[in-house]
Amino acid sequence: MRNFLHFTASGLRRTVLAPSFVGAAVGQCALSLLSVYEEITLVGADSTASYLYEMGIYANFWVLFLLFGAIPGATLFCADWENRYIRFSAARAGKAAYGAGTAAACYLAGTGAVFVGEWLFLGALCLRYPLLAPGSTVINSWMSTPFAPLLTPQRILLFYAARFLIKACCAGFFSVAALWVSTLLPNVFVALASPLLLNYLWENVAIFLKLPAPLLFASVAKGNIPIQDSLLWTALYPVALFTGLAAVFGALFTAGAKRRLEHG
Repeated sequence: MRNFLHFTASGLRRTVLAPSFVGAAVGQCALSLLSVYEEITLVGADSTASYLYEMGIYANFWVLFLLFGAIPGATLFCADWENRYIRFSAARAGKAAYGAGTAAACYLAGTGAVFVGEWLFLGALCLRYPLLAPGSTVINSWMSTPFAPLLTPQRILLFYAARFLIKACCAGFFSVAALWVSTLLPNVFVALASPLLLNYLWENVAIFLKLPAPLLFASVAKGNIPIQDSLLWTALYPVALFTGLAAVFGALFTAGAKRRLEHG
């Protein structure tokens, strides 16, 4: 456990405290603003930040949040493999501790980058537009969503926090999946592209197999899946799903890193 915590802390210092983390969060914010730029020019000052944020969810660039989530941590193994840091680390503290700690840092960094980026996007919109307007179209449409009970002036930030966390956990999971891919092919560009490719592959497999909505990652990441008519379970299910999948791919990454070390 001590070695695991050491590698997790070390990985977080290399990701969360690195310029790439800030760049990922700011980049996601900038791309989100770009995705609603046309809508902004059409509505002018007669809109709300909530409405524009909702439009951004359905923009063509929406899925690129997976890329920004991968930037801080998905290339950790590529860097370690290139400079051979992994051999020293594994010899000193063990391969399992290195793999588990690196995967945990990757997940937390990817989740954190997207979570911060979402708040930056909403905050940027609020610089020009009010957050809400009574009786607005977006509020009326949200009344049928699982998080509708949070649509009050006192709880609206909790509404956004829940949705941002779910989306961020999805990005964290795909970041760890990309980390695992990097053990198969230690290339930075492959690692960064992997979340988009894996998401595309899963969405097509899910459609082909006609899987239920709770297994459609895009719908889950948007917070559109009600669970047992419970606000708590509706929030916990996506977080547990993506965290659990991240743990699975973290184990695959650990096994892949061990194999790389043993066979070069």
